Amino acid sequence: LFPYTTLFRSDSSITNKDRFCAFPIGIYMNRSPLILAMLLLLGCTLVSMPRIVSVRAAGTVFIRADGTVDPETANITRNGDLYTLTNNITSDGDGIVIERNNTVLDGAGFTVQGAGSNGSRGVSFPRTTNVTVRNVKISEFGVGVYLNETSRSTLLESEISGNWVGVSLSGCSNNSIQGNNITSNTKYGILATLYADYNTFSRNRIMGSYSGFRFDYSSTYNLIYENDIVDNQHGILFLLSSSNNWVLHNNLIDNTVFQAFSDASTNVWDDGYPSCGNYWSSYDGIDLLSGVNQ
Repeated sequence: LFPYTTLFRSDSSITNKDRFCAFPIGIYMNRSPLILAMLLLLGCTLVSMPRIVSVRAAGTVFIRADGTVDPETANITRNGDLYTLTNNITSDGDGIVIERNNTVLDGAGFTVQGAGSNGSRGVSFPRTTNVTVRNVKISEFGVGVYLNETSRSTLLESEISGNWVGVSLSGCSNNSIQGNNITSNTKYGILATLYADYNTFSRNRIMGSYSGFRFDYSSTYNLIYENDIVDNQHGILFLLSSSNNWVLHNNLIDNTVFQAFSDASTNVWDDGYPSCGNYWSSYDGIDLLSGVNQ
């Protein structure tokens, strides 16, 4: 490791020349057993030192509009329109940004992990059409999954947890958020805002957030169907003229402050027999009727 070493003699005849003289290893090793002992001691010390590996989070991974993956070394393989994770992805900024239309991203059960920044996004597909994201775990971002002016796209069977907002749709239409576990996100499980219209939210489990669902700024004509909305402070909110939404066959269970709240919004909560309405764990009345005319 070192081309030179220094010999310090213990006898009284040591001189300045001796003290500061460096001897090339391999040429002068036979001049003193002390040199050999010192080298052996140094070698043992270096071998016994713990190996320290510096791990740095990667930057953002892009699926570009032309279909390329940037950077090429990212843990994603491509087969036509299908992009598949081959390992976990960590990022100190945004995780994955999909710029390409008609794309499927299969997480294959791997995780996209952020650094906890509220301004970051785990998987985003802004201003795209016909994108599917499925079977991926996303955590520790400002927004787990972000759709902005996105249409005819799907988030399917994924786990979105430990973010500030689980899923955010802004100015989006005709998208489907289906069959996901959206749990323990600090602020909102799902936020639909700024004219998010004609979207479907079905069979999701939304649990452990400040608000499970929040619809605001004229987000209308959405279908909220067969979701489990459990153990949030607020189950579902409709604010700022978010009307004409259909809320059917959901389980609203143990949301502590209120199960649902509507301000300046009029929505459909019961479609009549046999479609009917929702289950409310806080209902303390008696269910008097069943069958026709209930």
